[in-house]
Amino acid sequence: MPNLSKGLAAILLTAFSTAAIAQASIAGSYANLSADDLSFGVVNINAAFEFRAQNSQFSLMPELRLGIGVQDDTLFGTNVEVDEFQSVALRLNYYASDTIAVFIVPSYARLGIQASQGGFSSSASETEFGLGLGVSGKIADEWAVEGSYERYDDTNVLSAAIRYYF
Repeated sequence: MPNLSKGLAAILLTAFSTAAIAQASIAGSYANLSADDLSFGVVNINAAFEFRAQNSQFSLMPELRLGIGVQDDTLFGTNVEVDEFQSVALRLNYYASDTIAVFIVPSYARLGIQASQGGFSSSASETEFGLGLGVSGKIADEWAVEGSYERYDDTNVLSAAIRYYF
């Protein structure tokens, strides 16, 4: 039993020390999704935790993004719109300075769309792995602006965000 207590104490100490270097954030972003002859606008709310060791230029940031379509498109007379966009990502940030970071971001996303014409409609969804690059710049201690490009199979995603750190 003493070994179990020591092991539990070590796990709790590690968990609390890791939490001390984690910084929570939320962001609002606008993304333009384009594929073939279609282009959509999506507004997202993002939640993330950034884990950065002291005196390190690197950090990891798991992130959840939830979005809705705000700009539709038309293809051959059919209105096509985004119903929902969800994504989980794991950003690897490199801090070039105290205020500027560049990042690479692998992600897994789900996109739900609806097409309608003449009173008829149909919905579909697709999931894909993606990869992206971006830059983040702190404009105050708690605020940053970000820009990124991601690619999901045949879909390009350009986005701009403003992030608040707690």
